[in-house]
Amino acid sequence: DLYIYNATADDIAVFQCQISNVHGRRVVNAYLHVWQQPPAILRSMPDEQLVAEDQVITLPCFTMGAPKASIHWYRNGLSLRGSEQWMAESQSKYQFDLDGGLHIQHVTTADVGKYTCIATNKFGDSQVTGRLTVRGRTRITAGPRLVLVQPDRVGDNEHHENYQEQQRKNQSGQPPGTGSPSETHGVTDGKNDRVEQVIENASVWLRCDVNADPMEINHLSMVWKK
Repeated sequence: DLYIYNATADDIAVFQCQISNVHGRRVVNAYLHVWQQPPAILRSMPDEQLVAEDQVITLPCFTMGAPKASIHWYRNGLSLRGSEQWMAESQSKYQFDLDGGLHIQHVTTADVGKYTCIATNKFGDSQVTGRLTVRGRTRITAGPRLVLVQPDRVGDNEHHENYQEQQRKNQSGQPPGTGSPSETHGVTDGKNDRVEQVIENASVWLRCDVNADPMEINHLSMVWKK
């Protein structure tokens, strides 16, 4: 067998294999062509890539060329390989895959920007640029909590407030008439589970506060479950 390591254009030739014995000789020819091509990017990130905060995203940069291209990634013109967040360990912020793609771990709004993939070999280079846009996560900042209780009859309002205050003091062990107004009118901080006492036939308003990305407000939906 004939092995040629790291073949180059100088190795382009017709190779001939000859075998012979006392009965004769046979010759077989083989043509070796060394493919030479500057890199071409076959699959890349779109012009704009949307991703939610704290997700993992892969920006593809699949290339073809001969010899195989070296891949370099840049963010806003700065090399990612030289950044403090670039490390060889699996816990690093940025990682390469074998096909040249860029993995970004736990995406934040600080990762927004223009990303450029440059593929290079000795015959040339090719590059592609796309923008990464990060949408903030939707978070429940407070709730559910009791904001307002409206009895069906106006005359029940004072009775309801007295009843609710008494129930709260019974739960907390405080004497009636003490505590903040929010404690005596059923408003909670929304962070801890609390039992709200209301009289029968009262209309109740429960509130849940949400913090969402301004660009995603129109797509926000909320579901209440009992």
